[in-house]
Amino acid sequence: MRPCKAPISLLLLTVLLGCGRPGGSPTPAASSLTLKIFLSKPEFFEGEPIYGLFELRNVGSDTVRIPPFGVNAGWLAAELHRPDGSVAPGGRNMIVDYICRETCNDDPVAPGQARYEPFIVQELWGERGPLPYGILFRRIDAGAYTLDVSFGLDRVPESTLVVASPVVFRVRPRRPAEDTVFLQFARFVAVDVRAWTVADLDSALALIDRRLAADSADPFALDVLILSDTHTSVKRLPVDSTVWTRIFQRELAIAKAQAASSAGAYAAAHLLGGRWSRKGALCSTLAGTIAGDVACEREAESARMQKSSRPH
Repeated sequence: MRPCKAPISLLLLTVLLGCGRPGGSPTPAASSLTLKIFLSKPEFFEGEPIYGLFELRNVGSDTVRIPPFGVNAGWLAAELHRPDGSVAPGGRNMIVDYICRETCNDDPVAPGQARYEPFIVQELWGERGPLPYGILFRRIDAGAYTLDVSFGLDRVPESTLVVASPVVFRVRPRRPAEDTVFLQFARFVAVDVRAWTVADLDSALALIDRRLAADSADPFALDVLILSDTHTSVKRLPVDSTVWTRIFQRELAIAKAQAASSAGAYAAAHLLGGRWSRKGALCSTLAGTIAGDVACEREAESARMQKSSRPH
């Protein structure tokens, strides 16, 4: 494998990423690729997490080698248009700059295969505030929005951009009951990781349990759970294995309950992206759903990386 250097500007550190060797099947024009946008539903209230998914699929008969497929990599370009047609600020939550020797088209996508990028709209687009820790969750005001996305291969002159059909969604003002729910959510998002405590974690997990007991498709539970997991890890709070097991079980329950939506896909991707990656085969557990498709793709990616990292 050859190294690719990727400085992440927002985090002020440099990460070494492994890129596969060039070769294999030639890369045909991108016309054999299709790109789609999925959202969990067409309407949301102000402050409700908006879960989405970008899907790139090879519908041709030849393998296509593509560059990294992700919102922070640069080849996948998405824009959110406000109700007045202007472009909302954002589009990435960090900048990853790849340096490849000949080409960054190192990921072979076989016929019928797909690559996925789950996301939360407010983590990528919107106005800063009112939450103090606004980088985690931005403000999307009421109105109708249009999401556009395109994808291009790296240094293949004859290829054209793959463009998805735009998706329109609506954000409406909150109702009184939704104000209460949002304020509960905002309390945790507003806590700086440096101030995060065991008491915050206990309160967050209690809120998650209440929300899921009332509604297994609750839109806030997953976001609070992932934030709690991340803050607890970064802060290195003194918690035992039963707490981590509880977090894992809640996230797995969300992935199962919302497996048919982009929220379930987001949960599955997160489960397979960190400490939970060896907890079991999500691909078979979630088979036949969009969350299962994402889990299968992530597990296959992990297997490819493990295989390529073995000494020859």
